[in-house]
Amino acid sequence: MQILDDKEEPNIYANKRNANEGFRQAFTTRTEGTVSVCFKNYFSEGLNEQTGVSRPVGLEFEIGGLDFDRLAKIEALGPLELELRKLESVVKEIIEEMGYLQRREARLRDTNAGKYYIYATSSEESV
Repeated sequence: MQILDDKEEPNIYANKRNANEGFRQAFTTRTEGTVSVCFKNYFSEGLNEQTGVSRPVGLEFEIGGLDFDRLAKIEALGPLELELRKLESVVKEIIEEMGYLQRREARLRDTNAGKYYIYATSSEESV
């Protein structure tokens, strides 16, 4: 997966080779323009396009980050206060990312526990 803009020399904001486990990326564009998300599918050995392989993809976009220069003018923030606001924003993003990862880990753990229970139950019945 690749996230890039539409410039003559495109700015690449993310480049992820294997996005099976999920992927979150925050970025700030350098100029105004179109941002594209491109996916490439690489088949494993033995698979071809006729086998009906599909993969669900979920995308979420949040647009409208903070304009810190404008915020500094409106609230009359000094350079140090502005840097603290930027750091506060980064910390908030990290906390949100950690929450997302914890929820995903719990979901995967519950899925694996359910599969183990089904396997253990079915192997007891077959004995």
